[in-house]
Amino acid sequence: MPRFFFHLRSASKSLLDCEGVTLVDADAARRLAAATLRDFVHPASGEVDPQWRGWLLQIADERGRSVFTISFAEAAERAWREQLPKTEEPPSSRVAYLDIERAKRELLSVEHEVRERIHDTSRLVGYTRNQADDMRNLLRSTADIRERSRELLERSRSQTPVADWSWGKLAGLRKVPG
Repeated sequence: MPRFFFHLRSASKSLLDCEGVTLVDADAARRLAAATLRDFVHPASGEVDPQWRGWLLQIADERGRSVFTISFAEAAERAWREQLPKTEEPPSSRVAYLDIERAKRELLSVEHEVRERIHDTSRLVGYTRNQADDMRNLLRSTADIRERSRELLERSRSQTPVADWSWGKLAGLRKVPG
């Protein structure tokens, strides 16, 4: 049986699988990769942890050839699609209780909507964090400017005012044409 290697790659790092896994074929490796990446998806938000967003999972064969590559973000989208309610169900030979079936559909619809809201909320939380960081930086800059302004004001107050100078001193400073 062939051996497949599961390498993790980002723009700046590579984590190479030196041992690999013996599997029946490339399709089994793809299924294992999809199942592995599902573990990186938060069930509540349906998103990949921010530290893993830019990463890829590359499956290579024994010769080092790339068989399949999938991004962690794509895995989150696939997990999301897999959780969506199936529209086509095989016909059942048993008795269907319409109230129960209707309740199931409504529950699936509500669950889907809640997951979308959680997804949107997590995105807004990230945006809010960025905005809060920007505000903190602005506050620090403002505090620095305020401190420099106070120092400048202190220096200007410690200097002798121009009005206290006598006319004689001013006349000595002026050059008389002659």
